[in-house]
Amino acid sequence: MNYFFENINKNEILKYLGYRTGEVPADIMEEIDEAISIVKKCARPKYVFRFFDKDDEVLKEIAVGRDMAELLRSSFKVILFAVTLGNEIEMEIRKLSFTNLSMSVVVDATASAAIEAFAEELDKSFQKEFSGFYLTDRFSPGYGDMPISIQNYFLTAINAKKEIGITTTAEGIMTPRKSITAIMGVSKEVQPHRHRGCENCRLFRNCEFRKRGENCGYEG
Repeated sequence: MNYFFENINKNEILKYLGYRTGEVPADIMEEIDEAISIVKKCARPKYVFRFFDKDDEVLKEIAVGRDMAELLRSSFKVILFAVTLGNEIEMEIRKLSFTNLSMSVVVDATASAAIEAFAEELDKSFQKEFSGFYLTDRFSPGYGDMPISIQNYFLTAINAKKEIGITTTAEGIMTPRKSITAIMGVSKEVQPHRHRGCENCRLFRNCEFRKRGENCGYEG
């Protein structure tokens, strides 16, 4: 599955770069085009997923917290999945940080947008798999009151280390960095889809807009 590269949203890249409104300089857009080419060349996208019954013992260490209880309230199946762009793009970003710092930053942002697009494409495949049912929002360790410390349990449950090479530190930080883990529920009932909100954004902890008391205006 590598067709996701065609769907990288340039506005998403600009968000990661800290742009919100106004005209973007032409040289930045040129760098974004070059960065997309670099990501296409260097990324090695992989994914793994597992379907569980809602009452499976495995989920007791993972689906924890009030937010999870609410998200999965009417679900009968639970999807755990992980996606990664692999180590090669990490190495390229690091190499560029020594030779072309500006491009390194843009490629990093582009890779972040790419892994998000990859996860969204996998979301769509799950909707086809469970045609006739309704999927919840995607939720990841570190969102809301779901502790990032459960990351290791999560990766173990889907055998992500062996199958796609994702590991995690004791603090829950994944390697390769351009990786996403997420949980979704499958229900017979129509599911509310909430505004993503700052507290559920992957950039929450390091967001420059939030530090200034602003927001990026993203409505995903």
